[in-house]
Amino acid sequence: MTDIDGTWDIVIASPIGRQEVALKLTTDGTAVTGTAQTSAELVDVDNGELNGDVLSCSVDLRKPFPMTVTYTLAFDGDAITGKAKAGPFPASKVTGNRA
Repeated sequence: MTDIDGTWDIVIASPIGRQEVALKLTTDGTAVTGTAQTSAELVDVDNGELNGDVLSCSVDLRKPFPMTVTYTLAFDGDAITGKAKAGPFPASKVTGNRA
């Protein structure tokens, strides 16, 4: 299992433009907790589950408007790729690195 504990700087190529997020993650077995810092707010990472090198989780945003963002992220060393699905918007590409 990949060590994902720590801070990850990710970029979401969303329909409303580039979104930068700092994910702080902590694992306990396959359970993952942490926070997501956006430009507007700090929110908890919910429903985090690590399956091998792939993390599935969600965050509930309040700004700029309330919505849930669901992530599927693959880790490869200090790199991260995947998808973010924000509310009614189509899934967006995610890239990033360990901070």
